[in-house]
Amino acid sequence: MFSHGSRRTRYAACIALLVVSFSSCGRPHGGLVHLPANPPLSGGLGYALVRDSYVRLKAEPRAEAADLGYLRDGSLVELLGRELASPDVGANPASSRAVLWYRIRALRDFADEGWVRETELELYASREQAERAAAMRQSK
Repeated sequence: MFSHGSRRTRYAACIALLVVSFSSCGRPHGGLVHLPANPPLSGGLGYALVRDSYVRLKAEPRAEAADLGYLRDGSLVELLGRELASPDVGANPASSRAVLWYRIRALRDFADEGWVRETELELYASREQAERAAAMRQSK
């Protein structure tokens, strides 16, 4: 039926498969995921509403960067780019994770551009969706 050589070959192949399977189950190899500035084929990142009372518009995607101005709750912004940045200086090391920042252009308050943390924005795929959400907020 089977020769001893083919059994050994099959046995060795099974062992090799197990070794490869278990070695790939280790923890991730660290490093950050680099996101494209604009997703391909989408026509851009979309739009957002500011979700906090006053949000600082930053010159760079980091908390220590210079303030360019402020955005108010409900401000409509266009998303121009994004960057996954290192945790903020002074952040608790146990809970520090990379921070996703969006480069934005304010559409109503002023026409300046800058950086805002993702956690300070409500994201929408289109301007119409963002404007509808803003109108619903104002009617409450």
